[in-house]
Amino acid sequence: MKPIDDITDLDSLVRSAIAERAAQPVPFGLRRKIENRIRLAALIQVERGCFVRSLAARSMVLALLVGAFVLTTYLAGAMDGQIMGMIPGGLGYLDYAATMLLNTWIGALDQPILGAILVAAGVVLLAVIPAKSYMRNRFQ
Repeated sequence: MKPIDDITDLDSLVRSAIAERAAQPVPFGLRRKIENRIRLAALIQVERGCFVRSLAARSMVLALLVGAFVLTTYLAGAMDGQIMGMIPGGLGYLDYAATMLLNTWIGALDQPILGAILVAAGVVLLAVIPAKSYMRNRFQ
């Protein structure tokens, strides 16, 4: 091999270094290791896609639940007892249910606070569960 004083013709220098060296055999199991790494990279991509789809689906379910809750709350306030007034004994049952609710531990909480707690719990369930499985599968 020539000394590396003049690197103007780098291609010929590399070719001569390769030509002087004998071809060495491929290490045992190299092909299997490469295939396993490629398979693992493909599985990682599939898992990322599944995680994103799962998170999007859970977010849509949460949005639908929050929307249904808001709509139901709005309609209940807008109706102002009209539906319960049409049901015989409906207002009496509504008063009974409201009194029972206020006498329990839930009644100690203000309604917006209870709604915020339920929404926060939903967000935690919809975001942490897929993230937990993603992280568990990622580091195995």
